Amino acid sequence: MAKKRKTIDWETIEREKPNLRCLHLGHGEKAVTRLLKNLLWVGKLSEAWDLSNVLWHEFEFPLPRGKADLVLFHADGTISVVEAKDRLDTRQIVAGIGQLSMYAVQVGFSRSNTGIRKILTVPVEGKSDDALLIDQACRDAGVIFEPLGPIQEHEDVGIDLILSRYPQYEKK
Repeated sequence: MAKKRKTIDWETIEREKPNLRCLHLGHGEKAVTRLLKNLLWVGKLSEAWDLSNVLWHEFEFPLPRGKADLVLFHADGTISVVEAKDRLDTRQIVAGIGQLSMYAVQVGFSRSNTGIRKILTVPVEGKSDDALLIDQACRDAGVIFEPLGPIQEHEDVGIDLILSRYPQYEKK
């Protein structure tokens, strides 16, 4: 029998413990972005993606032609341009690879002697033929594919953490 998922009263948390709202990831690309923020905040993104330490980062990094979802500046002098998508959708993935190429060129013009890494990230549930295809397409385009687990699984970890300290916030 499947384990019943715990739910939480996010409205009350928003009022009483606003510092915990970052654990409520939500849905869509914003959920992926919130997850990336949390991973950066706890210092786990570099470790998870096997990158040099991040010295500075900026979400919605402005460029002459668009905004990169995330740009990471690393201790080794390299830069990572990250595009986040919320599902394994062919159009989104192809668009993401194209966006990364355009953004990396623009970042490169401003820092010509710097290695620039292009990273596409998307939540993936289990093993997927689509994920394997996307990984190969990314490799062919010089893009690193960094799949995330399902957003719900990441949010469940946050819910468990909150309820371990504040059981009164569980919705019955």
